[in-house]
Amino acid sequence: MKKNKNTNLKFPRKVYLILLALLLVAFLAASLTRYFDHDEFETIHTVWKIVQGERIYVDFFQHHHPFFYYLLAPFVLIFRDSILTLFAARVFIFFLTLLILASTYLLGRKIFNSRISFLAIILLATTFIFNEKVVEIRTDTIQTLFSLASLVFLFDFLENGKARSLILSGAGLGFSFLFLQKAIFLIFLVCLLLLYYFWQRKISGRHLLIFGLSFLLTLFPYIVYLLLTKNFSTYLFFNWVFNFNFVGHFYPFRHLAESFRENSLLWIFCAWGCLVFLKTHRQKNLAFLSLGLLLSLFFVRVPLKQYFMTLMPLIALISSQGLYFTFKNNQKLLLIIFLFLTVPFIYSSLKPLETTINRNQLALVKDVLQATNEEDFVYDGSARFNLFRKDIDFFWFSVNPTDSCLATYKKLRPCDYDINELIEEKKPKIVSTYPAPVDLRRLEKHYKPFKNYPNVFIRIN
Repeated sequence: MKKNKNTNLKFPRKVYLILLALLLVAFLAASLTRYFDHDEFETIHTVWKIVQGERIYVDFFQHHHPFFYYLLAPFVLIFRDSILTLFAARVFIFFLTLLILASTYLLGRKIFNSRISFLAIILLATTFIFNEKVVEIRTDTIQTLFSLASLVFLFDFLENGKARSLILSGAGLGFSFLFLQKAIFLIFLVCLLLLYYFWQRKISGRHLLIFGLSFLLTLFPYIVYLLLTKNFSTYLFFNWVFNFNFVGHFYPFRHLAESFRENSLLWIFCAWGCLVFLKTHRQKNLAFLSLGLLLSLFFVRVPLKQYFMTLMPLIALISSQGLYFTFKNNQKLLLIIFLFLTVPFIYSSLKPLETTINRNQLALVKDVLQATNEEDFVYDGSARFNLFRKDIDFFWFSVNPTDSCLATYKKLRPCDYDINELIEEKKPKIVSTYPAPVDLRRLEKHYKPFKNYPNVFIRIN
């Protein structure tokens, strides 16, 4: 009996390693087969426009920071107007995902221990609200990576007092912000945490200065560039004024409820871990940052699923601590729980449903490319298929009349936008009648349905 008890207490690391390996294979499979979100097509088309020499915020609309698009530019330069560009970018995102998991593990080791950290990356990988978005070509992924890297160095500084770690933490937050302005919430929380440590006389004013300079020096070259090119006010409008005044609005309750249904154990044991097992200052700091990021979702006008990406690694760490200590004396049951969590995601990724794969999407993209040349205009107001062709207007996506980027812009800067006149003027080779109110009667003379694709028309020569 004693031997069986010892066996039951032994942490089966090899089994968890196999589970993690299968999860990574599932992630790679999902990267290659999963349906493309329209944001991904928006991203690749933005990169293509920049490569063509168009100026972001000036020649075409965009309301995100530009550096992720610059980072992806080599893929467009190498693969040009090819579907391979999409897959190359997805594989690149897969490697960023590996780094996110590694950063989560390193952060967990700073706060808990290697076992809890290992469980956390498995738990994070099986969290649907996270794994659904982390495989997509979106700037949130690299912003999350730099945010987590910054926290790894921050907790190292708070533990060991190394100025080098503080510098790297400030720079990490700076890079996170450069890639996406959503990092502002974590920046605010980290500043509050450091001010609290200063108030408690655990760090000095010199440390605050080092952190602040490290952060600001990371941003300094871009700020100078915006000032020298006289684009600072344009940047402020499209990245801040515009997003703060977006016409759409909802609270994060529906995504929280959906995540609780999909990953109930994650949220239950996160709450349990906070109530029972958080003991050290490091663990309480993690809980503070997690709660702060959760509350920040209520200050965003449109808290889509990708807004949860920086939060979920922290939730997974706290939840894994709750799971580990609850079942510490019954490792077999803990292993069964993790098998129960991982198998559905692995199965769904390795054997996806027909409705979740990208085959039909890519067929439309290929057909549009074959039916057009580099000089043709294409109108695709829903970002469904135009990746590598010219647009007919400054506004080229999110153009529905109500809750859209175009509607927001017209609210802030009233202007005329007549899609029918633009089509008549620019004569695009391919036209989508969704979501903008295109007059089909005016299309009839010059356009016909494009193959069997709904709401897509091709110009008659």
